[in-house]
Amino acid sequence: MRTLKQLAVFVIILNITITAMPFLDRSAARAGGLDYPQIIKNPFLKMPDRNLLATAAEYALPASGEIYILVVPVFFSDYNFITTNTNTLTNFLNEIFFSNYFGTVTHYYNANSFGLLNIKGIVLPPLKLPEIRSYYGDQSRYTTFAIASANLAAAAVSTGILSKYDANQDNYIDITVFIHAGQGAETSASSLDIHSHTSTLSPVTNIIAGASVYKFGKYIIVPEVMNINAHDITNLITIGTFTHELGHCFGLPDLYNTSSLNADIDNSVGSAALMDTGAYNFIRYHTNTNTIFPTYGSCPAPVIGLHKKFLGWLKFTEAPSGLNKVTDFSSGTSSEPLVCIIKGAKDKEYWLIENRQGSSYDIGLMSYPYYILSSEARENQIRAQGLLIWHIDESVYEIYYNSTYGFNSVNNDYLHRAVDIEEATTNQSLDTAGYLTEKSFWASNHLDGFSDNSRPNARYYDSSPSGIRISGISAPGREMKFTATVIDYAGFSARAFPDPFFPDQNRVTIAVTLEGAADKNPGNEYKYYITSLSGRIVKTIDTEQINTIKSGEKLVFITQWDGRDNSGRICNAGTYRYYLETEISKGLAGTVSIKRWQ
Repeated sequence: MRTLKQLAVFVIILNITITAMPFLDRSAARAGGLDYPQIIKNPFLKMPDRNLLATAAEYALPASGEIYILVVPVFFSDYNFITTNTNTLTNFLNEIFFSNYFGTVTHYYNANSFGLLNIKGIVLPPLKLPEIRSYYGDQSRYTTFAIASANLAAAAVSTGILSKYDANQDNYIDITVFIHAGQGAETSASSLDIHSHTSTLSPVTNIIAGASVYKFGKYIIVPEVMNINAHDITNLITIGTFTHELGHCFGLPDLYNTSSLNADIDNSVGSAALMDTGAYNFIRYHTNTNTIFPTYGSCPAPVIGLHKKFLGWLKFTEAPSGLNKVTDFSSGTSSEPLVCIIKGAKDKEYWLIENRQGSSYDIGLMSYPYYILSSEARENQIRAQGLLIWHIDESVYEIYYNSTYGFNSVNNDYLHRAVDIEEATTNQSLDTAGYLTEKSFWASNHLDGFSDNSRPNARYYDSSPSGIRISGISAPGREMKFTATVIDYAGFSARAFPDPFFPDQNRVTIAVTLEGAADKNPGNEYKYYITSLSGRIVKTIDTEQINTIKSGEKLVFITQWDGRDNSGRICNAGTYRYYLETEISKGLAGTVSIKRWQ
């Protein structure tokens, strides 16, 4: 293994001016060589938010057309590049950034944008920084590091090309990206190394180009090598960290928990998204091209459907009640139904359906970041196919996007996230572990489907019913089908009396009223479900125990509950939910409480 005596930095310049808080990746090293992963915690560096000078959307990089990147290698006197041959290093950087084949930055964003975004650029010769590596490893000197590197770039860059790197012609170099040799602190956990992040550089460095003076602004830092404990330190940079940080330049926030609160719940959507730990997805072997991918970050997760909509790359397909289909998210075209949206009564809070089949940049979806997989674990990769159901609340995005603080905090509240995944299992592994399993995907084996009554459920964050039901899901395939039902709760009311009640003294009467339903046939089968607040069914009351009364335009369903469960045992004191299910209505009705003493 190579000793840590020489550090180098590359400089990349993109065309945008953004003033924003740092998006600092907080990675902790994990032991490699395991067949099955342990829980992944703190996958990125946590840093305090800095105030924005304006909204994120105002300063976001345009996500279409040509984006030019200038790469400038810069090294320290005591730490040089692993690849010290200038031509070899230059060729490598040109390949990983600008070649248009699977696994490069250009290909990743071109594929995810359906050809709308094209990244181009060149690589300059290496430059030498004045200080040693450990001097710049201190977090308090990250800006010093960026300024020193920018000064070298200012002296070396060919001024005749600068107009390409100033998209809006405001005389600011839009983005400067420093790629430092060796590991990033996100994988080494060493104070000698620099954490990968995106931040703003004070415009103190000038490049004089004729009559124009260009200044540096926003910058990105990523490492030369992508090492983790027990892996080879000579593994050169892959595209994962850079594509993630570049996502911030397009105005995308992190989807993991960026605060120090609720530290045990760091991940939100984990390996399913570029802006969470999906930036570190990898594969060992790509069967379509026979290409070996050496380390993590070589196959980052796709840009999620919601973010593709934000960036103008994709439109959602409305899923009306009835049979719907959705095409493979990563292999389909923008003209196909790649993301289905299902809404209830609320406009900003809804659910998205994606069909993930492990194609294109979804190949690494089940790679379990930080781990080399056994052949048995790789089989899990193949089996992990089906629908992903996303719970979206755009109002959370709006709160942070339109504020002068906290832009990078959209998923910090684990009880009310802007973006979440409803895993097809009661064990929601993404929250704590950060990776998907084959049980996370919805397919034909989930007979009960997804609804207000299921676990997980389709209720809004305020616990009110959405009326959404997704059922009849087909087997995994490039085209998957499902039946969508959206119940209109207008005119719906419920009551329970007495409430609270005492099972040893009386029963509770439950009544659900449907306005304007008197002329409808509720069918021959209708049931009440009594559940705990977590959704566990405690008692089922069938048709024979329910009275139906027509009163004008109302249809009322009345029953009684003695406070006992399906086994005849008296339930514990507490609050319970009750649901009515008929052929014309399914969903949450109300709550009722049990007490044990007066």
